[in-house]
Amino acid sequence: PTAQHGTHVNGFRSGLTDAIREFCEFRNLLPRGVKLAPEDIWERLSFVLSFKQQDPQFAGQTKERLSSRTAAPFAQGVMHDAFSLWLNQHTELGERIATLAIERAQARLKTEKQVVRKKVTSGPALPGKLADCASQDLSRTELFLVEGDSAGGS
Repeated sequence: PTAQHGTHVNGFRSGLTDAIREFCEFRNLLPRGVKLAPEDIWERLSFVLSFKQQDPQFAGQTKERLSSRTAAPFAQGVMHDAFSLWLNQHTELGERIATLAIERAQARLKTEKQVVRKKVTSGPALPGKLADCASQDLSRTELFLVEGDSAGGS
């Protein structure tokens, strides 16, 4: 067992992600503006991966992480082909799996857009040198941390 995973797990996840993305695109399941991220797909995923290789390469002496370069593309190819075939043979289950991933992607996008700010009036007053940001647009906000009174300028 590789407690810290490794290249074989990365390849497995890539193959799984690619297969589900292709299935969603082929079946036109993705709503406009939604793109599946890998974590949307394997957030609740449980799997057992048995991977055997001649002369495996490990990172470190404890052999907790596989680092063989050939493991990732091999695992990705096998997983992609097998899971794509399964999804197309079991379309109803495939659509249910895709729907779960799409719902997670939509929830992720919704939380990314929300900016939660405490109003100055809702909590303790800010010290005189601090001011709350007035804009809700993340692209127009900045935080400057400076040391000492003279470093901040006026």
